[in-house]
Amino acid sequence: MANQTSPSLMPLKTVVTAVIVASVVFLSGNALMFLMLYPPAPAPAVVEPPAAPAVVEPTAAPPAESETSFTSMSGDWVRENGIITQRALDRVDFLTASGIQGERYIVTVDITLPSSADVPEAGGGLVFHMRQRDSLAESQMVRFHQNGQEILWGWYDAAANFQYEGGQPLPASDSLTRTLTLIVRGDLYDIVVDDMPMQSDLPLQNGSGYIGLLSYRGNVSFANFRLVIGAGS
Repeated sequence: MANQTSPSLMPLKTVVTAVIVASVVFLSGNALMFLMLYPPAPAPAVVEPPAAPAVVEPTAAPPAESETSFTSMSGDWVRENGIITQRALDRVDFLTASGIQGERYIVTVDITLPSSADVPEAGGGLVFHMRQRDSLAESQMVRFHQNGQEILWGWYDAAANFQYEGGQPLPASDSLTRTLTLIVRGDLYDIVVDDMPMQSDLPLQNGSGYIGLLSYRGNVSFANFRLVIGAGS
C-alpha cells in the first residue's frame, strides 16, 4: 500500500512556516524601525598622519661684503689691511675717489692724523657730491684741519679752487684718530665729529655726486669707511 502523508500534519507545517515568516517580517520591521530611529554612527574619518616637515637645508653664508673701491686721483695712496693711507707731504689737497654716487646718505670714516710735531697742519676728510669722479671741481668738502684741532667745510668751484664757507674748533682729544660723519639730504647736510653734532642744515652746491677721501699733507690714514645710501632723509 502506497505511503501517504498524514493529512493531520499538513496544517502544522503550514502554521510553523507562517509563524517563521511572520517572525522574520516582524523582526525585519523592528530592525528597520530601530535603524531609522538610531542610525549607526558614521565610520570615523581616516586621518592621515601629517607629512613630515620638509627639510630645509641651511643657506650658504652670504659672501663677505667687499671693500669699497677707491681710485687715486692725486697723491700717494696705499691700501693695506683695510686701511687707506695718503703719504705725500705737499701742502695740497689729495683725492682718492670711489665709484659711488648718491643724493641722500650717511657716510662715516675714522681718520688718523699725524701729530703737529711730525707734520704741521695735516688734515683729512671727505669730498662728496662731486660732479666728476676724477676732479675736485664742483664738489663739496669737509675735513679736519690743524691735525684734528678744527673742522672746516666749503666747496670747490669749476676751476677746482676751494671756497671756504666755515670752520669750528673741536674739543680736545687724546687720540690722533677722529670719526667724521656726514648726513647728506640732497641739498643740505650735517656734520658730526666723534658722535657730537657740529653743524646742521649746511647748503650744498650740487644735488648729488661721487664720494671720495681727501688728505691735506700726510701721512693721513682712513679706516672703517661706512656708507648707507638712502639714509639721512
